[in-house]
Amino acid sequence: MGLKVENFKKYIEEQLNELREKSFEYNHFLATIAKEDDWTFIIKAHAFIETIISELLINYVNKKGFNNHFTKMGFYKKVDLLSDLDLCTKEQKKFLHYLGKIRNKIVHNIDGLNFKFKRYINELSKEELSEFKNVMKIFEEDYDEQMLIDDTKYVIWLILISISVVFFNTGKMVKDWENIKDNMIEDQEEIIKEYLPEHIASIDTIKKALSEIEIK
Repeated sequence: MGLKVENFKKYIEEQLNELREKSFEYNHFLATIAKEDDWTFIIKAHAFIETIISELLINYVNKKGFNNHFTKMGFYKKVDLLSDLDLCTKEQKKFLHYLGKIRNKIVHNIDGLNFKFKRYINELSKEELSEFKNVMKIFEEDYDEQMLIDDTKYVIWLILISISVVFFNTGKMVKDWENIKDNMIEDQEEIIKEYLPEHIASIDTIKKALSEIEIK
């Protein structure tokens, strides 16, 4: 089925509604785990964003048999692959790598069970603290430096909800494009006539003109 002019508005509205629903779903999940201790929040937040990354890669590749491949791929390799495919920004990559760094530190160390953001930040060296602040500066207008120090969990929540919705939307667009791209040509004359009527000759006219050209 092609993408007719009269379906544009309906298609866009459907995409926006689905995006709103997904945003609410993600936000509800992050809000729920934010009520738990800092260790649990990091573990679950990391698993949450890794699942979304895997889904994006699967939609992008769109090949059967790759699902299992991506589930076995390590977190850092998935993030690097996203970057290589231009599916995430440098800032998002830095943040995701840093999140993975914190997660690995508290998972592979028995002392990590008592992880607290405030203690973690207080124990950072001057250089490490500078790196931490730089990595978290994805949306500076939404929070100041003091909020980052005093309410780190909330800042990470803000970043994750934004990244997750963007990744979901990117995967959805890739998947939708695969479904409609082969059928769009048949409708492009109608679409162009609707929006650029004074600049287009009909396809029949073009075909007729081409058939009259003598090929030497």
